[in-house]
Amino acid sequence: DFALIDCAPNVGLLTFNALRAASEVIVPLETSFFAIHGVQKLLETIALLTERIGHELGVRVLPTLYDGRTRYARRTLGRIRELFGDLCYDTVIRMNVKLREAAAAGLPICVYAPSAHGTADYAALAVEVEATGSSARVAVVRGDEPDSTREVTVRYRHPSAADVGIAGDFNGWVPDKGVRSLVEQDSGSRVWTKILVLPPGRYEYRYVVDGEWREDPDNPEAVAAPGGGPSSVLVVR
Repeated sequence: DFALIDCAPNVGLLTFNALRAASEVIVPLETSFFAIHGVQKLLETIALLTERIGHELGVRVLPTLYDGRTRYARRTLGRIRELFGDLCYDTVIRMNVKLREAAAAGLPICVYAPSAHGTADYAALAVEVEATGSSARVAVVRGDEPDSTREVTVRYRHPSAADVGIAGDFNGWVPDKGVRSLVEQDSGSRVWTKILVLPPGRYEYRYVVDGEWREDPDNPEAVAAPGGGPSSVLVVR
């Protein structure tokens, strides 16, 4: 019923081919702020794949290496759920030394240590994956009624950039996912127009300018982003 492709922790040719073959990608995300920052590169690759070859990928985020005894881990998990919303699995893989021992022994955790926390966590994940199946792809625009959404336009001007995308908690931080984009020339600069359809609420976002994540220079409202650098704040009334 399900074919799982286990990829190395880098975005190389094999990983790219795996993404091309798959219909959905599960991103294991360690519950640390640096890991949140690093996963943005993978999301950028997924967005590029979708744009260049027209292959749509569902994205789900799986929090891992979670130590619920520490305030830091609990705060970080809350931040992950806030950033990725419905794209984040309910299941959390807790930190468990038996998982590492099982990997070293070359055995599945359910065989190596049937009563371990790792066994229970991955069993819960299996149930969640089976329950959601191919319908796990979450709509970018929230709100079922047409009257509940607003069309919001933002613009980014740059004299020499080749590509500009926008990512935020409204699209799982996947650049330009679910966003209409227009590019125009104005007074020697290129202007990227991003058209978002959003229900009223408060959103965090950043631009991806030639692969670099940046805040909106025309928006003074910003908050500290995980992994460094500010995120701009958009309020839809």
